[in-house]
Amino acid sequence: MALIKPFTGVLLLYALWRRGPRAIAPGALAGLIVLILSFQPWRYGGRLVFWWLAASRYDASPAFAARNDNLALYGLFARLFTSTPFVRPLIDSPLLARALGLLLVALLIGAFARAVPRAGSNREGRLQLGKPAPIG
Repeated sequence: MALIKPFTGVLLLYALWRRGPRAIAPGALAGLIVLILSFQPWRYGGRLVFWWLAASRYDASPAFAARNDNLALYGLFARLFTSTPFVRPLIDSPLLARALGLLLVALLIGAFARAVPRAGSNREGRLQLGKPAPIG
């Protein structure tokens, strides 16, 4: 079964920001081929895609995300602000949990964009992969 992690999106953003679309095309194409092959369309037809979507819908639901072994920030926000079978929320406000999650994503993308210089720019970035750089 295919599993796509959110960090893949961060790597895609980094590649687009630094190198441009032509540089990431081979990797994106290979990733797409592996994703399609992981569903084994010749064996199950299209049914496996629907099973995967149903499992993903459950795994991404607040009820599942609020388990104690989920250490992600999404799980923390689900435990603090939504009613689930595992915990009583501090404040029962699923909208607040969603807003905090989206705010966190926006802050991370903004910090990433400030830290990594665009390809061809003269500016030195604070994030230089492979060599240490002072921050401050």
